[in-house]
This record gives sequence, structure tokens and C-alpha cells, in this order.
Amino acid sequence: MTVNLLLGIIALPPPRTIITRKDARTISLLELTVGDETKAGFGINIWLPAPFSYLKPGEVDLRAEMEKLRVRDVVLMRNVALTSFRGRVYGQSLRRGMTRVELVYRFEGEGRRMLAGMERELDGEGGGVVLEKVRRVRQWVLGFVGGGDVKRRERRIGGNGGVQLPADTQ
Repeated sequence: MTVNLLLGIIALPPPRTIITRKDARTISLLELTVGDETKAGFGINIWLPAPFSYLKPGEVDLRAEMEKLRVRDVVLMRNVALTSFRGRVYGQSLRRGMTRVELVYRFEGEGRRMLAGMERELDGEGGGVVLEKVRRVRQWVLGFVGGGDVKRRERRIGGNGGVQLPADTQ
């Protein structure tokens, strides 16, 4: 079963290199941790071809798309396969560039913005529902992954989180 997911990136570790048993090919595996307002800590395995490998015409360079992403980005992942292993559901990319990752929203300090191209695409039929989902995921990312108004958060938790720091001894 394949799905399209609109979610925020929680963790983006560097890819690890794997050598396949079958034909001793070198590939990379990127294990993303993502979430939205309904679930946090959902894992998605992105299988990346070897660096500098040949791409067929029309095939998407998933490695280049993944290198552009950062923690706290809101992305639309298209054609992600859902599988289960040891009773846990996770997603994984499909081969031959079928899985696509599109940046929808990026937090850049106080200058937060939605990407214009995606906004035009979402204006079509059913776009209002999708834009509302983008807003919910964006708010969830701010609260769960971090960011937002730091001064307001410090006031809420008592400045330094209620921890009494020792006097400076120098």
C-alpha cells in the first residue's frame, strides 16, 4: 500500500552505507524520523542509490532532494510504501525514483514562509483541506520539535525551567 504523507521532520541523521548480499551493490539508507499532530516518531526508510550513479530519463534524484531538507521542515512525501516489521508500522521509499519529497514549509528564524509553488498547487480542488493540514502540521512542529516565541516559552516555564543554578565561583 502506498500513501502520500504531509509531515514534519523530527530527526534527519546522515545516511549509512549498506552493501547488498544479493549482488554486492553499495547503496545508502537514510532513516528519517517524522511526525504530525496525530503521531510522532514515525520512521521512514529512504533507500538512496550510490553517489554519482546513473539516473534514467525522468527519474528523480532522491539523494539531491533529501540533502536539501532540514529538521523542522514540513514536507509532502508522495508514494511512500507502508510496511510492518515486528509489529511496528513504518514507511519506505519505492525504487526507481517513484517516491518524491517536496518541501512545503520551512522555518527560517522569524521569517517563516510557505513555498510559493506548493501554495499554487494546493489552491486547486480540495486545497483548503490540505492547507489546513499544513497549518496543523506547522503548529505541531513548532511545539514538538522546537522553535516559536522563545521569550514567551521562558516566561511559561519560569525563565530557566525552575532549576536553581549554583553561584558563579570564578
